[in-house]
Amino acid sequence: LKAGDDVLTITLERALELLAQPKRARRGSAKAAPPLKDLGKHPEDGEVVGIYDGRYGPYVKHGKVNASLPKDTAVEDVTLEQALELLQAKASTKKSTRGRKSTKTKAAENN
Repeated sequence: LKAGDDVLTITLERALELLAQPKRARRGSAKAAPPLKDLGKHPEDGEVVGIYDGRYGPYVKHGKVNASLPKDTAVEDVTLEQALELLQAKASTKKSTRGRKSTKTKAAENN
């Protein structure tokens, strides 16, 4: 709600007007932020590897893989080789699946 609107006295027309407005992006714009530092191209696929400033501190990004920088590491001191090591370590960790296998499937396999 805007400054002049009160949650208890707002009219239906005003509420519909506010709901019709597009939502704002989280950081104020839909554009991606430029990297703090461009480390160069990845040797395997040629995509750019960069260091970005995130909500929880700086991180290295290549494609869809993000790896946090260690707290004692300065952004200026990170090399492409160090970034590739961090990205490799992050990519090698598997994420667990959210769903559980049903017991019916296990029971059917045992019979």
